[in-house]
Amino acid sequence: MIIIIRKIKYKITADDTLDSISRNVAADVRGRLKNEMADEISRTPNITTVDYRADGDKTYERNAQRTPTGNDPYDLYSRISDDGSISAVRTTPKRDEYVREIYRDGSEKISKEADFVKRINSQNVLDEEKNELARLVRVSSPNATLYKNAENRSKNAFNAFESNKYFIEQMAGKVGVPASLLGSMYFKQLADSATLAETINPRYARMSYQRLYGVPFAGSDEALEEYLNTPEGALDFMAIGIKSEAAYMGLDINKLSERQLNSVLSSYARRNNDASPAYASTVMAYNSVFDDIYKRLPSKEYAVTLR
Repeated sequence: MIIIIRKIKYKITADDTLDSISRNVAADVRGRLKNEMADEISRTPNITTVDYRADGDKTYERNAQRTPTGNDPYDLYSRISDDGSISAVRTTPKRDEYVREIYRDGSEKISKEADFVKRINSQNVLDEEKNELARLVRVSSPNATLYKNAENRSKNAFNAFESNKYFIEQMAGKVGVPASLLGSMYFKQLADSATLAETINPRYARMSYQRLYGVPFAGSDEALEEYLNTPEGALDFMAIGIKSEAAYMGLDINKLSERQLNSVLSSYARRNNDASPAYASTVMAYNSVFDDIYKRLPSKEYAVTLR
């Protein structure tokens, strides 16, 4: 055990008592410790590491030193004046907070925590975008019951999207369609029906598959229907269906004008499940929101959740 002995210079007067001497010496010690703590804070910024080389979801939570009672040791003397008295205002600086990001190639970047948090927040879905999706769900409601439940339908559909946004991106990339478009179709399906079951007509699935790839789908009717009722199967054939419609019209699904996209979506809806005539316009409205979302979305390896 190391014992640090401090020299305390205190001039005793005839009026001092043991109690006053004790209080004054303690105040002097507090003042000195406060100054030492202020110097320590300035010398040692807190650095939290985010390592993108690690597998799995990444959550940012600041490294926080705590005493056994749960306090921040750097704040223990934060309201002590130089003379050792208690101050109403903070007398020590706040500890600088930095984030060290370690990228997958091993390179590093250190930035202020405030800048890091601002950048991560800018990549997330904005409240304005959630509100716009909710508005679109409400105004596109085809009947009074769905209109009444629009807020919950939008919330549930968005939560499902948030949980599966990278899976949607993966399935879109597999077929070669814009992730925002597949995300919009996915969102509409869940906002309308709360399920992906029976999203794709098996007959349409076979037709669109052969039209896109030039060969019949090899699986049995039972295997196809079973696949279509999985999230992967529904997304797979939503992407196949919409791309096959564009290809049939001689269009590039990734380079469509608004008029062309409307035609492709209308054809998809008509051939698939006799969907509402408003299907195309509704998906296009969602797509304008999801396009911005996916443009800001970092790759899955660099996605960080703030806690």
